[in-house]
Amino acid sequence: MELQKKYRNILNDFVNESSVDKNILTIILTGGLYHKYINENSDINLIIVVQDDKVKNYDYTCIYQDIIFDIVVFSRTQIIQNLTNQTGDYYRYSYLSDNEILFSRDESLNEILNQVRTVKQDYFDKLIISGISEILFYIREIKKCLDLKKDTLYTQYFFVKAAETLTRIEHAADKKTFGLTPLADAYKLNSDLFEIFYKEALTEEWTVEKCYKSIDILNKYIDKYVDIVQKPIVRLFKIMNKEILTLGEIARQFQTFPPFILLFCQWLTEKGIIAQVTLPVELSKKGNFEIEQIAYFYNIL
Repeated sequence: MELQKKYRNILNDFVNESSVDKNILTIILTGGLYHKYINENSDINLIIVVQDDKVKNYDYTCIYQDIIFDIVVFSRTQIIQNLTNQTGDYYRYSYLSDNEILFSRDESLNEILNQVRTVKQDYFDKLIISGISEILFYIREIKKCLDLKKDTLYTQYFFVKAAETLTRIEHAADKKTFGLTPLADAYKLNSDLFEIFYKEALTEEWTVEKCYKSIDILNKYIDKYVDIVQKPIVRLFKIMNKEILTLGEIARQFQTFPPFILLFCQWLTEKGIIAQVTLPVELSKKGNFEIEQIAYFYNIL
């Protein structure tokens, strides 16, 4: 607590001195001090918004009262562009939505910052869709490795990678963006899951049988999200007023790598929510070569 108080006092001095500059519109605290996660070697992370101008350097590492300050400077236009284009970038969204406004002389910018903090449910749904797509990819690669090589060591690497994705899913399901300790926070939300896919996968030597049992656990885990993730998919068909959407259209909407979203759509097809079909496409406008592209059907009536 004493260290936290010391850092806060220094920060207050910095804000009081710097805010005299009328070109500085807003000062925002992020990072360890904001999350109350600091030690004697910690720095202070700030976002500073300035009047629209040609900012020559966006990142500054400075020293003030013997404390390192890492400062990111945005012009007003730049930060608004960043705040309104975050739905595909979870980590940056967390950075810009989870913070503390220390000073501001721009009320309209404050409103935008506060709106970003209220992350919409459909954004979290998209994160879960993206996460499940990755888990299905890892399951496919794990099965391939086990079936072809019986290599349990390499499969454990994919299980640990899956733990990173499970972390994002757990945070999204809990309607939270990342803090400084995302894995530890997710561990609290679902300790049984991370005991297997993080702790045991890192510290134990798994057998082939253990790997297959762990695949079953992953499949049961993602199955519980079927009702949640089908809603934004169904909504997409209705919004676009189409009964058939190509895989590319779905991938662009959810900003997910097409091979990943393919596995997700195949999974929904197995659940009977959508049906896989094909649509003819010409690879060049003037050519006569036609090929079938993967698409999905949903009866919107």
